[in-house]
Amino acid sequence: RRSLAVEDAAGTVIAALVVLAAMVGVVGANATYMNTTSEDQKELLQWAQPNNDLKGTLADVEAVSRHNEGEDVLFFGTCNPGGNQCDRSDPGDALFYVKDESSLDRMPPGGPAWHSRLPLPWYLESYGANVTSSHPNASTETVLDDAPPVVVAYRWNASDVEPHLDGYAKREHAFKLWGEHVVIFIDESALREARAAG
Repeated sequence: RRSLAVEDAAGTVIAALVVLAAMVGVVGANATYMNTTSEDQKELLQWAQPNNDLKGTLADVEAVSRHNEGEDVLFFGTCNPGGNQCDRSDPGDALFYVKDESSLDRMPPGGPAWHSRLPLPWYLESYGANVTSSHPNASTETVLDDAPPVVVAYRWNASDVEPHLDGYAKREHAFKLWGEHVVIFIDESALREARAAG
């Protein structure tokens, strides 16, 4: 009898642990995959996911990146003009600018400037794109003198960038959750060549 009682207690504990593990798995999967857009799960939403209208532009960026030799994408470094005082000499205040792009090859990638690019790095990495960025203090003319076929800028910089990108198509998109907008400039001849190459 005593042996049976010990076996029953051990079996009960094991069964309870299995049930608990299953419940955690079901709740986690439900919150993560099933109801991620429901209002009561909004904390789980990824604030950096792009709107659907960005997908066509990303397809073109992928085509150009796969066909192009050399640098494919330039993030135009900047500071938020509506933010607090922006010290353009402090890379911590910069958006889009990463001093050493190769540092992003190591985990965790980072710094606030890399995070300001999200979700684009995820896509660009999957395309095998060669990415660079410009310092916020750099001369726009110098930075864009020999620009790669894709240039990404915040909307507030678009009017400064556009005159230097003759032959580039301008596409503006909502970006992230907080009403940011980016403008993606794509070299039309590079895109035609990429499409022709298939």
